[in-house]
Amino acid sequence: MEIGSIGGKIIKCLAYHLSSFTMVVLQDTEVSDSNRVALDVIYYIGSALSLAGLFFSCIVYIVLYKDLQILTTSRHLVHLNLQIALGLTQIVFLAGGRARKDEVACKVVAILLHYFFLAGFTWILLESAMLYLKLISVYRGEFVRMKNFLLFGWGFPVLFVGLSASVKINAYGTDQWCWLSYKDGFLWVFFAPVLIIIAISLVTVIAVIRVLFIVSNSEQADAKKKIISAARGVVILFPILGFSWGFSVIAVNHDALVWKYLFAIFTSLQGFLIFLIYGVCNTEIRMAVGRKLGYGDVHPATSTT
Repeated sequence: MEIGSIGGKIIKCLAYHLSSFTMVVLQDTEVSDSNRVALDVIYYIGSALSLAGLFFSCIVYIVLYKDLQILTTSRHLVHLNLQIALGLTQIVFLAGGRARKDEVACKVVAILLHYFFLAGFTWILLESAMLYLKLISVYRGEFVRMKNFLLFGWGFPVLFVGLSASVKINAYGTDQWCWLSYKDGFLWVFFAPVLIIIAISLVTVIAVIRVLFIVSNSEQADAKKKIISAARGVVILFPILGFSWGFSVIAVNHDALVWKYLFAIFTSLQGFLIFLIYGVCNTEIRMAVGRKLGYGDVHPATSTT
């Protein structure tokens, strides 16, 4: 609220402050205040659901870690780190709306967003790498070393974003939003590694599934079933994240409101959808929860992860 005076009379003005989301998506687009508010409400509600789901899922994974089967604990740790990266991304994005008033704070927010976004996609790459290593362990007796995954999952984004920021720090944070500058194609610093990661992940998952269907080994049937189930979970991630960023490109470059609403819905609900996939629809998690609560083992027919 702003207070001023005209002709001795006190005037009160209500000002609507744009969130990080509307600043990035709307930019110079002329839309009504009602649509701006609606987009923010959608984004805030979706983000609240996502953060709640991710938080609950992370707590469950931590509490149930010792109850999960040894063969799959490394995969659950990858799930946990992916959810942490997504949760921190949404927290920084939500909190970064007011940072644009401070140049240094805005740059910090932009760098953190770049880092956590890239970390999320890096953990998706490690999801597919985990499938390949599990396949090797089934047929060759090799094992996954989680320490290397942790170093790469959080370390690679540090090196990449650190190098990018050191080369062109002025492209992080602008007068309009705390994100990467759209000038001189700098956004490719974000999109290029993401597209490469998605391509590698898809090729890896397809190769794993192909090998599983070609090789026949009845003794490893249970392990193969788990790998196929995990592959299904990774494949589901691609449309969830792909639709979101696909709509982001369209929403930023086109004035039609429908794209901006679709972007608001898919972006804000990413974390909630992943909570459903890796939590609610995860057979091993449900069984571990059942054992923890004293319901005994339940053996459902299918699982998404």
